[in-house]
Order: sequence, then C-alpha cells, then structure tokens
Amino acid sequence: MDSLLFWAPTILVCVLASILVAVVGVFAVARKTSYMAGSIAHSAFGGLGMAFAIGISPLLGAGVFAVLTAILVVWIKQRFKAYEDILLNGIWAFGMAVGILALHMTQGYVPDLFAYLFGNILLSDFYDGLYLGIALAVISAFVYRFYDLIQTVSFDEDYAKVLNLPTLSVSFGVMVAIATVTVLLLKIMGMILVVCLIAIPAAAALHLTHLLPKAMLLGVVFSLISVLGGTLLAVFWDLPATPMIVFLALMTLGFAFLTKAK
Repeated sequence: MDSLLFWAPTILVCVLASILVAVVGVFAVARKTSYMAGSIAHSAFGGLGMAFAIGISPLLGAGVFAVLTAILVVWIKQRFKAYEDILLNGIWAFGMAVGILALHMTQGYVPDLFAYLFGNILLSDFYDGLYLGIALAVISAFVYRFYDLIQTVSFDEDYAKVLNLPTLSVSFGVMVAIATVTVLLLKIMGMILVVCLIAIPAAAALHLTHLLPKAMLLGVVFSLISVLGGTLLAVFWDLPATPMIVFLALMTLGFAFLTKAK
C-alpha cells in the first residue's frame, strides 16, 4: 500500500505530461516554433528568482514571466521577423539575468531550486497531477473548439492571413498553451531540458505522419515511452530520471527517422 501511494503520483504525472506535450508539441513543431519554448523556459527562471525573492509561489512567478514572454515572442515574430533569433536570445538571457540577480538578493536558503533547474519526476505529488489535469482539460477544450483554425495557421500561416483568419489570436493561444505546459513541466524535466520533452516526441510523430490527430496519438505513445520508461529505468539503475527520459526521447526520434527511411 505504501509503495502504491508512492508511485501513484509519479505515474499520474507521467501520463498527463505525455498527453500534454503531445498536444502542444505537435502544433509547436508543425509551426516550427518549438525552439521558442527554450526562450520561455529560460525566461521563467526570472520568474522563479523573483518569486523566491518576494516570497510567493515559484510556479506563480514562473507562470507570469512565461505567459508574458509567450505574448512578447508572438509580437516579435509578427513585427521583427528579420531579427527574431537575436531578440529571442535576448529574452532568454534577460530572464536568466533577472533570475540570478533576484536569487542573489534572496535572504536565506532557496528551496527546490535544483529541482526546477534539472527536474526530478520522482518528487511529483498529487498537486502536480492536479495542475497538469486542469491544464490538459483547458488546452484540450481550446484545441477541440478551434481545431480547424489552429490546423490552418499551423501549416500555412500566410494562406490563413489571406483568408482573413485571426492568425494573431491563434498564435497567442498556442504560445500561451506552450508557456503553461513549460512551467508545469519545470519540476518534472527542469528548465534546461523541458524543451526536449515538448519538441522531440512531437517531431518523431510528425516525421511519420502529417495528419495532426494521428501525430498527437503517436506523440502520446512516444512521450509515454520516454517519460514512463525513462523514470522506470532511472529507478532500476539508480540514476537521475531526466537524462534517461531524454535518451529514450532521442531513441524514439531515431526510430522514427529509420522507419521512414525504409
């Protein structure tokens, strides 16, 4: 019974996280914006530092910074496309700088910072599962309601603009969803490697099919193999879970490429 209570939150988080990253990851990769998750994740570090400095919830601080960054990223992509990579690197560096400065000014010991930097899925609890479940319900409803619109914008944004579709609103919605998932996964994968879980299983799925529903299903399978499999291997071999998750994710990508090559 004690063993079941210990493993239940971890398994729940593995399943919910796998579904979430498959949903947002497929749209991010299809729109070629998965790299923006890196800027969001690193800018969230600024929110973590500010949260520790003023004594509020780390997830709240990271979430505010991440959502604001997501909105800024979409605006930059629309207005300054020629300088997009430079400006995104600037956002990345600014978030890290703010976080480091805020942590330097924080009095006393900063708890759980290592977990947010490098992740540890074994530290998950039922509250993490609850937050992921709420996010999954909201994001799934958003995707279901605006699926055709999101699909059109994801694969051909210029054509969508010609049709006078609300491309900007869709872009904001997708990036805010990515920001939300990124923040919720900080404790699982860590700020440094969270982009891997969002991008790689989705990329593997989209390499095998361009049908979004099928890609999402494959993405869930690849994510479960990576997250749940990596966690079990880490426990069995007494190793950190995050690297094992990344290695299995890369293996699924290699499998997808070798399969399609045949």
